[in-house]
Amino acid sequence: MVKASQARQVEDAILQMVRMGQIRSQVSEKQLLDILEGLRESKAKEEVKIIYNRKGFDESDDEERSMV
Repeated sequence: MVKASQARQVEDAILQMVRMGQIRSQVSEKQLLDILEGLRESKAKEEVKIIYNRKGFDESDDEERSMV
């Protein structure tokens, strides 16, 4: 099964390519596979990356500890 959102993305990509003149005839299986691969690569680039900001040690931390 294919998600409806993914099918819609493929349809939109094909329609855009037709409008831009990149496709002038029936889409071949190879062209369809290339489109799917391109969408997969663009989706991989959009993945969220989580960056952890670790609390570092600095001199002010040392001064606070010596006051306690």
